[in-house]
Amino acid sequence: MNLVKIPVCIAALALLSACSTEPTSSAPATTTIASSPAEQLATLAERYLDENFALNPIAAARTGEERYYGMFVNTLTPSYRERERALQIDTLDALKKIDA
Repeated sequence: MNLVKIPVCIAALALLSACSTEPTSSAPATTTIASSPAEQLATLAERYLDENFALNPIAAARTGEERYYGMFVNTLTPSYRERERALQIDTLDALKKIDA
């Protein structure tokens, strides 16, 4: 899979996971050990966006995320490329582990 497509896929999956057809209940769940695939996906998408915005503050600013205003990241260094690649690979591996 092309690494550029991963952010788009994760964002789309996060949006889809928010669309639940099951009725919501005000009663707490009986167990907190295992979360549903939708919750796992939402957590993964949030973590990915936070880490991606830290690597790409301009993208964060475009979405209105103010936490990264004023940051500058040198994207021309090998260490930056390695951090970005590791984020993409780790996110893809975590996405594969979610039981759908």
